[in-house]
Amino acid sequence: MAFYLLHNYMDFIVYLLYKNTDILYIGEGISLSGRYAMHVGQTRMSVLRRKIATRKLGFSLKTKQELGYDTSKDSKRSFLSNLEDVEVSKYLDDCTLKFMEVDFGRLELESQLIHLFKPELNSKNNN
Repeated sequence: MAFYLLHNYMDFIVYLLYKNTDILYIGEGISLSGRYAMHVGQTRMSVLRRKIATRKLGFSLKTKQELGYDTSKDSKRSFLSNLEDVEVSKYLDDCTLKFMEVDFGRLELESQLIHLFKPELNSKNNN
Protein backbone atom coordinates (compact mmCIF):
# COMPACT_ATOMS: atom_id res chain seq x y z
CA MET A 1 0.00 0.00 0.00
CA ALA A 2 1.54 3.27 -1.06
CA PHE A 3 0.89 6.22 1.19
CA TYR A 4 1.71 9.89 1.08
CA LEU A 5 2.56 12.05 4.07
CA LEU A 6 1.42 15.63 3.86
CA HIS A 7 3.55 16.59 6.88
CA ASN A 8 6.44 14.97 8.73
CA TYR A 9 4.61 14.62 12.06
CA MET A 10 0.97 13.80 12.60
CA ASP A 11 -1.10 13.10 15.66
CA PHE A 12 -4.72 13.55 14.60
CA ILE A 13 -5.38 12.32 11.08
CA VAL A 14 -8.04 11.72 8.46
CA TYR A 15 -7.11 9.30 5.70
CA LEU A 16 -8.48 8.25 2.33
CA LEU A 17 -7.89 4.90 0.62
CA TYR A 18 -7.84 5.06 -3.16
CA LYS A 19 -7.97 2.31 -5.76
CA ASN A 20 -6.90 4.04 -8.95
CA THR A 21 -8.87 7.30 -8.75
CA ASP A 22 -11.80 5.95 -6.71
CA ILE A 23 -12.02 6.66 -2.99
CA LEU A 24 -12.88 3.32 -1.36
CA TYR A 25 -12.67 4.21 2.32
CA ILE A 26 -12.32 7.23 4.59
CA GLY A 27 -11.20 6.92 8.20
CA GLU A 28 -9.71 8.82 11.11
CA GLY A 29 -7.27 8.18 13.90
CA ILE A 30 -4.93 9.62 16.46
CA SER A 31 -1.73 7.90 15.36
CA LEU A 32 -0.40 7.67 11.83
CA SER A 33 1.93 4.78 12.56
CA GLY A 34 -0.67 2.92 14.63
CA ARG A 35 -3.41 3.23 12.02
CA TYR A 36 -1.10 2.22 9.19
CA ALA A 37 0.21 -0.79 11.14
CA MET A 38 -3.34 -1.91 11.91
CA HIS A 39 -4.38 -1.84 8.25
CA VAL A 40 -1.29 -3.68 6.97
CA GLY A 41 -1.47 -6.27 9.77
CA GLN A 42 -3.87 -9.14 10.22
CA THR A 43 -7.52 -8.74 9.35
CA ARG A 44 -9.00 -9.26 12.81
CA MET A 45 -7.97 -5.81 14.05
CA SER A 46 -8.92 -3.79 10.95
CA VAL A 47 -12.46 -2.97 9.86
CA LEU A 48 -11.01 -1.85 6.53
CA ARG A 49 -9.34 -5.23 5.93
CA ARG A 50 -12.54 -7.08 6.89
CA LYS A 51 -14.57 -4.97 4.45
CA ILE A 52 -12.08 -5.57 1.64
CA ALA A 53 -12.17 -9.30 2.41
CA THR A 54 -15.96 -9.58 2.38
CA ARG A 55 -17.11 -6.87 -0.04
CA LYS A 56 -14.31 -6.79 -2.61
CA LEU A 57 -12.85 -10.31 -2.48
CA GLY A 58 -15.95 -12.30 -1.48
CA PHE A 59 -14.36 -14.03 1.52
CA SER A 60 -16.34 -15.12 4.56
CA LEU A 61 -15.09 -14.19 8.00
CA LYS A 62 -14.48 -17.17 10.25
CA THR A 63 -14.20 -18.04 13.94
CA LYS A 64 -10.94 -19.35 15.37
CA GLN A 65 -12.56 -22.78 15.73
CA GLU A 66 -13.41 -22.80 12.01
CA LEU A 67 -9.72 -22.19 11.35
CA GLY A 68 -8.72 -25.18 13.45
CA TYR A 69 -8.01 -23.63 16.83
CA ASP A 70 -9.96 -26.18 18.88
CA THR A 71 -9.16 -24.66 22.26
CA SER A 72 -10.33 -21.15 21.41
CA LYS A 73 -13.51 -19.86 23.01
CA ASP A 74 -13.50 -16.78 20.75
CA SER A 75 -16.73 -17.05 18.74
CA LYS A 76 -16.36 -13.79 16.79
CA ARG A 77 -16.34 -14.12 13.02
CA SER A 78 -13.47 -11.75 12.37
CA PHE A 79 -10.71 -14.03 11.08
CA LEU A 80 -9.46 -15.15 7.67
CA SER A 81 -7.25 -18.02 6.66
CA ASN A 82 -3.59 -17.14 6.14
CA LEU A 83 -4.01 -17.36 2.37
CA GLU A 84 -7.04 -15.04 2.44
CA ASP A 85 -5.11 -12.57 4.62
CA VAL A 86 -2.36 -12.56 1.98
CA GLU A 87 -4.95 -11.77 -0.72
CA VAL A 88 -6.26 -8.81 1.30
CA SER A 89 -2.68 -7.56 1.63
CA LYS A 90 -2.17 -7.91 -2.13
CA TYR A 91 -5.35 -5.90 -2.72
CA LEU A 92 -4.07 -3.17 -0.40
CA ASP A 93 -0.71 -3.17 -2.20
CA ASP A 94 -2.55 -1.85 -5.27
CA CYS A 95 -4.15 0.98 -3.27
CA THR A 96 -2.94 4.40 -2.22
CA LEU A 97 -3.50 5.70 1.29
CA LYS A 98 -3.38 9.46 1.76
CA PHE A 99 -3.19 10.99 5.22
CA MET A 100 -3.86 14.56 6.27
CA GLU A 101 -3.17 16.19 9.61
CA VAL A 102 -6.18 17.65 11.39
CA ASP A 103 -5.68 19.95 14.38
CA PHE A 104 -9.27 19.53 15.59
CA GLY A 105 -12.59 18.23 14.27
CA ARG A 106 -11.29 15.01 12.72
CA LEU A 107 -14.52 13.10 13.43
CA GLU A 108 -16.61 15.86 11.85
CA LEU A 109 -14.30 16.06 8.84
CA GLU A 110 -14.39 12.29 8.39
CA SER A 111 -18.21 12.34 8.54
CA GLN A 112 -18.46 15.18 6.02
CA LEU A 113 -16.04 13.51 3.59
CA ILE A 114 -17.96 10.22 3.83
CA HIS A 115 -21.21 12.08 3.18
CA LEU A 116 -19.69 13.92 0.22
CA PHE A 117 -17.82 11.06 -1.49
CA LYS A 118 -19.88 8.03 -0.33
CA PRO A 119 -16.95 5.57 -0.40
CA GLU A 120 -17.93 2.01 -1.18
CA LEU A 121 -16.38 0.50 1.96
CA ASN A 122 -17.72 2.98 4.53
CA SER A 123 -20.82 1.69 6.32
CA LYS A 124 -21.72 5.24 7.31
CA ASN A 125 -22.75 6.05 3.74
CA ASN A 126 -25.61 3.53 3.76
CA ASN A 127 -28.10 5.88 5.48
